Amino acid sequence: NLLTNELSINQKIVFVKNNIVYKDVIKEEDKKTKKEEGFAASIDESIESDKYLALHKSAKNGTIIFVKNQMNGNVVIVRVVGKLPNTGNNDKISIRLSSIAFDKLDAIDSIIPVELTYVK
Repeated sequence: NLLTNELSINQKIVFVKNNIVYKDVIKEEDKKTKKEEGFAASIDESIESDKYLALHKSAKNGTIIFVKNQMNGNVVIVRVVGKLPNTGNNDKISIRLSSIAFDKLDAIDSIIPVELTYVK
């Protein structure tokens, strides 16, 4: 009975399949949530994408990351699609987001402080 498609970190979801109620599908001992603080920037894209994607220094491909703009509290959920290269442009950047995801954070600068939350 969700009213929107938005989910929150640590939100509990209950669903019914074949008259069986499933709660807390991820076992507590399986959760290894990692939080880190750093800086985010947009991926320099020549082609606009409508997907919420990211490049991250250490997270595996396919990892879902909650990215919170520490300046205004806006959150976006992205999927890691590759490693962030260790180049001079990325020295202080923790994550690069597709332009649509970066725009959702309502950033006022090209590099913003963020809090990243994801399951290892």
